Amino acid sequence: MRFLILKRNRHINLLFSLVLIIWLAVSASGQVSDDRNRSGPMFKTTDGGASWAAINTGFVASFVLALAIDPENPEIIYAGSDRGIFKSTDGGNNWIAPDGNITLSTVHSIAIDPVTHSTLYAATAGAGVYKSTDGGATWSRINNGLQSVKWTSEVVIDPANPSVLYLSTPDRIFKSRNGGGEWEEVLKLPSTGDILFPDDLALDPRNPSTLYFMGSNRVFKTTDGGQNWIDITGKIGVPGLIVKIAVDPASSALYVIYNNPEIGLFKSTDGGSTFTPLTPNIGAMPPFAVRDMAIDPASASTLYWATSRGVFKSTDGGSNWNQTGFSPDNGFPTLVLSLAINPVNTSTIYASTNGAVLSDDSPWIRSVAVEGKRLLVIGDSFDSGAVILLDGEPQKTDNASENPTRVLVGKKAGKKVKKKPETRIQIRNSNGKLSQTIVRPVD
Repeated sequence: MRFLILKRNRHINLLFSLVLIIWLAVSASGQVSDDRNRSGPMFKTTDGGASWAAINTGFVASFVLALAIDPENPEIIYAGSDRGIFKSTDGGNNWIAPDGNITLSTVHSIAIDPVTHSTLYAATAGAGVYKSTDGGATWSRINNGLQSVKWTSEVVIDPANPSVLYLSTPDRIFKSRNGGGEWEEVLKLPSTGDILFPDDLALDPRNPSTLYFMGSNRVFKTTDGGQNWIDITGKIGVPGLIVKIAVDPASSALYVIYNNPEIGLFKSTDGGSTFTPLTPNIGAMPPFAVRDMAIDPASASTLYWATSRGVFKSTDGGSNWNQTGFSPDNGFPTLVLSLAINPVNTSTIYASTNGAVLSDDSPWIRSVAVEGKRLLVIGDSFDSGAVILLDGEPQKTDNASENPTRVLVGKKAGKKVKKKPETRIQIRNSNGKLSQTIVRPVD
């Protein structure tokens, strides 16, 4: 009997040990998943910004520059990243990785056809424009007429005629009348030589022939679909660097944001003929930059800013701003790059980030490109001693002469990147500060 009891106890102990091991494994696995989820680039709020949650299941990209929500089914979301465009069909809970050659491109902008929602367009860094006709499952390049233009910034669609597209680059505007089959140049500015100069393109959905273009630190307007443009910068009187323009889809009001280094906001309600300066009251916050602006489609007085210090919100049309729960002080990534508001439930908002908590003076990577043997790393806050790291190994690195703080060149690093299926890329400044890590797939 004693032997049977000991044997039974041994079996019970063994069973308990197995259960404990399984529980610990599941807990550890869950913890790893949670950690990865928190460190990813995608976040969501369902209460107008008071609280935020990471939504990165299935998301393997390092950062996200562009967001787009299906206007008919807002559970469908597209996120343009350093590894192409990811798609979610359940409000961001799960993500589907992109397929095809778009995975090699950093995506700057996504536009959804307002009539045929399975048709999408993407503007990229280094590869021009892509189009999908199957909801993002496959992509093809549509660069006929763009000549040598590869660096594209913003693509927008005429809601009254979805075959008409507009595309911006840092110093040019192109137009297509046949869904991207062919492009024609409709505006060219004197080149600044800076492919990273802030530029933006906004279409007034109530008057689709009216567009605004921000390029070379100036704002231009057309009322005839791009045939003629006028410079309206003088109407604004902006004393600093223009960083963003936005059009309220409900009222056609135009907003212009600048940094000087304080943030300024101008608003026009007459199509840019006159502007009212707003002095944003943002409290005792350190200097930061605005990366994107979103206007609540149900309440034009509710605005959101994506900044280098988290997400800010105004409920009085831009005069007073308060930081939402998305703040680096709360452990969220430092740099918010894009915002998208659910058009059906506007308290649901998506925020994309650089995927890392960095100090204000840390370098960060926006995109990378391989040119022959060279590797170009594009971002911000690079110092004169910044070094490119490939899988942790420092490379021979030069600061680009025209953009020393924003472009780094690894003279032979591109050749090393091409030899591996994937390479982890990071920047280290001379003070030891590190950027986020991105993974570059081979071309």
